[in-house]
Amino acid sequence: MLLVSLWKRWRSSAWIYFLAYFLCSQACWIAGQKDM
Repeated sequence: MLLVSLWKRWRSSAWIYFLAYFLCSQACWIAGQKDM
């Protein structure tokens, strides 16, 4: 099934995007705390 392979590929890449977003949000939060 083409749809299943596309879903698996999207899910694996989405996990990387989510991790990058989480790290960026943590870094931004820490930077904001330092300013205060």
